[in-house]
Amino acid sequence: MNRKNIFLINLCIAVISIIFTAGVINMVYENRIRDVKEQYFRFTAEILATRIKTGVDFGMDIENYYGMSSIVSKAESYDEDNMDAIFINTMGEPVEYTFKGSKNEVEKLSYILSGEMKEHFNGEENIAELGNNVFLIQPIEVDNKYAYLVILYNKDIFSLKESWNVFKEYRKNVDSIVLSTMDSIKDSILDLHNKGVKGSDIEELRDFYNGKFKDFGLVSSIELGYDMPQTNDYSLSRSIFKDDNGEFAATLNIDKQYINNTYMQTLFTFLASLIVSVIIIIEIGSINKIAGNAADIKAEYRDKSFKGTMSGIIKFFTFFSYLAVYAVLPYGAVIIRQGGETILGMPVSLASSLPVSLNCVGIFIMVIFGNLILKKTGIRAYVFITLLSGIAAMLMCYLNLSIYTVIPSSFLLGLCLGMEKTIMNYFISVCSDSDSEIKINFGYYNGGLLTGLALGGSIGGIISSARGYEYTYLAGAVIMLFMFVTINLLIPIRIIKSRTQNHLSDNNEKTASFAGFIKELVKRPRLALDFASACIPLNIGLMFIVSFLPVLLALNDLSSLVNTFSYILYGIAGNYIGIFLIKKLKGLRENISGFISLMFLSLSVLVLIPHVSIITILISATLAGLFDGYGGASLTVIPVNCKNAEGIDKSLLLTGTSVMASIVCIVSPMVYSCILSLGSITTNLIIVFVFFVLSAIYILKIKSV
Repeated sequence: MNRKNIFLINLCIAVISIIFTAGVINMVYENRIRDVKEQYFRFTAEILATRIKTGVDFGMDIENYYGMSSIVSKAESYDEDNMDAIFINTMGEPVEYTFKGSKNEVEKLSYILSGEMKEHFNGEENIAELGNNVFLIQPIEVDNKYAYLVILYNKDIFSLKESWNVFKEYRKNVDSIVLSTMDSIKDSILDLHNKGVKGSDIEELRDFYNGKFKDFGLVSSIELGYDMPQTNDYSLSRSIFKDDNGEFAATLNIDKQYINNTYMQTLFTFLASLIVSVIIIIEIGSINKIAGNAADIKAEYRDKSFKGTMSGIIKFFTFFSYLAVYAVLPYGAVIIRQGGETILGMPVSLASSLPVSLNCVGIFIMVIFGNLILKKTGIRAYVFITLLSGIAAMLMCYLNLSIYTVIPSSFLLGLCLGMEKTIMNYFISVCSDSDSEIKINFGYYNGGLLTGLALGGSIGGIISSARGYEYTYLAGAVIMLFMFVTINLLIPIRIIKSRTQNHLSDNNEKTASFAGFIKELVKRPRLALDFASACIPLNIGLMFIVSFLPVLLALNDLSSLVNTFSYILYGIAGNYIGIFLIKKLKGLRENISGFISLMFLSLSVLVLIPHVSIITILISATLAGLFDGYGGASLTVIPVNCKNAEGIDKSLLLTGTSVMASIVCIVSPMVYSCILSLGSITTNLIIVFVFFVLSAIYILKIKSV
């Protein structure tokens, strides 16, 4: 492939990354605007509901309230383009609404009268969504019955803006919302004044109005009285009425810290998405190797071109598989915990560990049965099934995000990853003619796995922070669909089939069994201890970034952006610094390398013991990345090559290692769930730290053959 075509491929990658970054920034803007506008809608609903309740207290009939229409229409006057209001009487009938005569009057009323909506009229303030419409429901209690004021708006209002300067657009929206809030306050006070309430008495209602602002992050407080200060950048003053005491006014104070935090969150989201885009550009470079050799393969069979193409496909396929799955997998526990959902009567804390555990069960099943299924279906059909299962799982959660979709989709994604592992083992066998080539191709596989896992977590954190968890599943489905198209166009099926007979075992070859591995461990207790000391801490450590840190962040009310940067640092430390350390310290014995890597893991736990904060979380993620990138390979081969395993078939030992790893990964989320739920987190972390240190010390004593 010539330089021009390679340049065009890289240009397309760069454009896609820029579009991704711009899209994320746009989602951040929409999320921030949604937050502040929903606060305003909620405040407006409370103020209008209070006015209705005041009228009832003055003797008006809630079912036949003269002047109700003017109160309801006030909602529309505050934001006539985006807001509607409906008053539902105690009989559940829509009496007054602002969209009478509009072209979608029947449609909106059908939403209100639907059985799904009626479930939300339960005497509590809540928010319901139907289609693209959002209904903010404010109850009004009268004689132990409830009427309701409903504010209706469309989700599309959050994407309306005039330029790409998100900071300018945000501040413009902030100023507009503060003005609308002031109009709402002004109307409320004028209503009291017209009813004969004196200015001095209205002034005493300061605490009442401030109570309405308790969930309104944008406005910190309100001041009422005579001779109020003038408007400035962070306050808005308006005269409301005049009486014998002078000019009565209100001043709204804008929370400067709230504005600054929003700006900082937007900046850090931009930085995170930029870093992710740059790393994706670097890692996706393997497509150049694939495309660069594909033309040579089609023109004429060349062994070197085939191997170059397959190495690129191994890295590409693995990277995007883990990128898609780990964009969603770490957040299953958070979704279940936040929703307070459970299944089969188990505690929420235990139910939250199921997504990752079932994902590992799916991988475990395919580690055992994947090769058998592959022989039955053939490689092309197997690739189709793998990717389609991933797409189906992602779309299932995007369309209906709940514990009943998160749990089965996590299992299905586990099957998908297990099938991907089988495919990669198949490809490595087909394109590797020597031990050194196998080692190199496994290096491509591990690099794609680690980077995909890290960036997947980062993308998931960015998208969930900006738009919501369901959109991480949509992003995962899009990534899987992209891979589905690309892989099926680039895989050299004809050449793979021609090499299969020479590079894969036939049906008569003896295969290693897990039962045989267990028998060897029973015969050699010291070998069993060697495997336990290496496999258990290794795989518990590998699940640390997936099962533990996201939930710990949620429990400490830390932004999901912290999780994003945790994954970024984890990936950089593991894929770049870890591999650099492997090259520089390649002369060390395997047990010493294993000891060093477990000390990295121990320190990642130790830094969290004194205090959980943004800094300690980021340091912990970096150390966990060093452990994964530097020590994963060493800890895997230490028990396989140890003196206590002398004389045992290596394939048997490797089979046992794979199955043990899957079992530990299944149990690990439950272990971390117990750490976060039972007793003191600090005490439990100390126990885990001591366990990793003792494992590291034992690893030092294992002697190689």
